[in-house]
Amino acid sequence: VIDLILVPVIRGTTTSAPSTGAPCPSCDISYHCDWSRTCAPGETCLARGFTGNLYHFRTYCAPKEDCLLMQSIVKTEEVYCCGDRECLRNHLGLWS
Repeated sequence: VIDLILVPVIRGTTTSAPSTGAPCPSCDISYHCDWSRTCAPGETCLARGFTGNLYHFRTYCAPKEDCLLMQSIVKTEEVYCCGDRECLRNHLGLWS
């Protein structure tokens, strides 16, 4: 699990990722992102942001159904289920 603090524009290190799974970058505290991590089939990149600290996020792979359930019931955090880079860019500002 990686803790992130995001700012409006983030430039990361781009690494080629296989197109078979959802991209799920791991980023260090300096916002250098490794885009080589992809989720297994049936999983999505779950991004969690904590209420009160909207730029503090964690990303990890999770079963898509679990992510959608968490998104529907968790009210103390922001939860995004991202299956592609555009989703991560739109919700977290992560650029590959």
